[in-house]
Amino acid sequence: MELKLLNDLKASRAFEKIQKFINNNGIVFGGSAGAIIFGKNLKSCALDDDNIVGLKDISGYDVLNGYSILCHYTNRTKEKDAKSKEYLLNLSKDEKIVALPEEDTIFINDNDIQVIGNKPYYIFENNTIQEKNPKLLEWQYDIDNDNLVELVLQGKKTATTSLDTINVSKPGERSILTFENEKKACIVETKKVIITQFKNITPEIAFLEGEGNRTLDYYKKAHMDYFKTINPNFNDETEVCIEIFEVIEDLRKTRLALAKRIVEHNEQIFGNNLHTITEINAGLL
Repeated sequence: MELKLLNDLKASRAFEKIQKFINNNGIVFGGSAGAIIFGKNLKSCALDDDNIVGLKDISGYDVLNGYSILCHYTNRTKEKDAKSKEYLLNLSKDEKIVALPEEDTIFINDNDIQVIGNKPYYIFENNTIQEKNPKLLEWQYDIDNDNLVELVLQGKKTATTSLDTINVSKPGERSILTFENEKKACIVETKKVIITQFKNITPEIAFLEGEGNRTLDYYKKAHMDYFKTINPNFNDETEVCIEIFEVIEDLRKTRLALAKRIVEHNEQIFGNNLHTITEINAGLL
């Protein structure tokens, strides 16, 4: 699949046109085989592609500073993943490879290269393998963000409802909830996703939402009013997505703990250790 795609691009001269587009700061996107071709070469996928087209020049666009790419790593059977690991380790004696699971993506902007997602990815180099954690997706609530974030940090809000029933999180996925000033508030992990008509919302879900008096009546009125500002046709029959989540790490507490340690270890600067340390938007006090 990968080599056939590369062969077709080179045979049709489309490869050269895309290369020129990239060199002129064009924006491109590739998934699966369409992502692998942006690496240095396609040796990384030799176990998955028998090269039935007989392509000899398997060099790609090489936009990752000499790294090749393998997609779907760790998303297949344990046996196939084990074979891939063995093959990539041997290949890494001469090549550098980034192996990505389906949950991750690579974002490249000039020399800024980021892996974004929620599952570990792997670097194969010099006959070694390194497990790396990607940059987690960051998000905010559309309205009243900071007040809702406070409810999350207090443990009162462990669910959120949206109209997006397509781009939904999966159980186990992690992301970062931020304050309005983009300071990171906490890392959350999706525990359960429910897609249902608005009329099917239960008192239990309303309580998990944590807003107002946490009743179903309050939930329905507040969400009906808001969703109608987005979709005037919103009604009880409209499907919504409820995501139930758990706070994995309160990043504000993490920052405050670090600040406390700094104060305690610098008594000559701060004096005694009776300081009250709190966080405001501008920083730590």
